[in-house]
Amino acid sequence: MTARFLPFLLCLALAGCGWFNWGQSEQVLIRSEDGGAGSPNQLVVADPRPRMPQVLGIQLDRTPYGAILTARGLPPRQGWWNAALVRVPDSQTPPGSIAYVFKAVPDPVPQPAGTQRSREVFAAARVPLADLTGANSVIVVAGQNQLSTRP
Repeated sequence: MTARFLPFLLCLALAGCGWFNWGQSEQVLIRSEDGGAGSPNQLVVADPRPRMPQVLGIQLDRTPYGAILTARGLPPRQGWWNAALVRVPDSQTPPGSIAYVFKAVPDPVPQPAGTQRSREVFAAARVPLADLTGANSVIVVAGQNQLSTRP
C-alpha cells in the first residue's frame, strides 16, 4: 500500500521545495514586422520551461474551426522534451498579431549533441477561428530568433 502512494508523496515533496517553479515568468521580445523599427514590446509569459533556442520552421494549416500551428525547433543537444507553443496574451502582442513562445524542457542529464535531424523537436497548437479573424500574422518566438506567417 505504501508503494502506491510513494510517487504521489515524491511529487508533493518536490513541489513543496520549489522543484517545479510554477510561479516563474519571463519576458519575451517580439520584433515588429518591418524588421525591428521602433522599440520591441516587452511580454511576460508565465511558464517554467525554458525557450527552445531556435525555431527552424513554422506551418499554419487551416481547419474548419481555425488552424493548427506547427513549429520545428532546434535545441543544442538531444533529449529536449515536453515541447509546447505557449500563447502570449493578446494585450501583450502587437495589434493584429497572434504570438506563441516555443518552450521545452532540456534533459537534466547531458546528452550527446548528435545530428541536427536527431535534435529537432516539434510542437503544435490549435488556433481558434475567432482568434484568426482579423489577425495579420502569427508569430513563434524562440530564444535566438522568431518566425512569422500570415493566416
